[in-house]
Amino acid sequence: MGKFENSKVIRLTYKNRLYWKQATKNEGEKERLLLCYQVAEQISGNRFPLNKDLATELAAIMAQIDFGDLNPEKNRGSGGSSGSSSTISQVVERFIPSRYKEGSSPEEQKQIADSICDKWQALSGRSTHDCVRIFLTCTRKWPFFGASIYPAQVKLGGPFTDLDGISAWMAVCEDGLTLLETGAMQPLVRISYESVVTFGGCQEDFMVVLSTEEGPAGTQKMLFALPKPRILDITLLIADYMNALGCVVPTTPQGATLVRGESRRSHHIKSRASSHRFAGHEHDVKGTPEMESKFPHGSDGSR
Repeated sequence: MGKFENSKVIRLTYKNRLYWKQATKNEGEKERLLLCYQVAEQISGNRFPLNKDLATELAAIMAQIDFGDLNPEKNRGSGGSSGSSSTISQVVERFIPSRYKEGSSPEEQKQIADSICDKWQALSGRSTHDCVRIFLTCTRKWPFFGASIYPAQVKLGGPFTDLDGISAWMAVCEDGLTLLETGAMQPLVRISYESVVTFGGCQEDFMVVLSTEEGPAGTQKMLFALPKPRILDITLLIADYMNALGCVVPTTPQGATLVRGESRRSHHIKSRASSHRFAGHEHDVKGTPEMESKFPHGSDGSR
């Protein structure tokens, strides 16, 4: 086996790749705990719609999960001991959305740290089980909880010409492919897998061909600017969801993009009924997990 190298640390990262809402009740304790960390990573990367107050509450819950009770004698990141300040800094770095940290003034940073301290101290005595339940109960209110979310630029909107050239979040989940606004993460377009004729890499872009009433042969093409590794990730993810759902997945010629399979012809839906536009719907995560009474026991599927 050779020499054991103990001067390096190997970090293992858990990621629930395919998320199914109906499987929530069968989640185990460890799975729910790891799911909290996965969502916390999305929050930190601006992939979750939270206001600043709710972001600090969820950060405090994650701090209680990760570090346990906060020492009340060191409850201020700005004026406590260096150890306490370091811990609060870690919480802010790991669990607060980067949009609330970038370009913020020292006073704003202090406000965030103090807010986390107050809310973390209020969680004193809470078990990991309770904190996981509260965290998931709150975050699961967002319709795109569990989705894999990627930043993308729409180069060609296909049937949605007003999307040409915009930047958006691309959410891939069991319900299909959804484009979200970059700011508030409100849904712009939702595409069901049944309306997808083919998808995959197209030269330097990611392509999705939709079955519609317009366009040549009843199809229209959408193109997205994405890094090549992301194109591969999204292609495989969509294919896995479609396979799991029993959809007909287009065949992939070697060295080429995914193309339309012959068996797909009988499954075409010659309408836009499977592609939806949204206008003015609110999908931000609402509510506050501060008080236990606001969250019925077991509403996240815990047993």
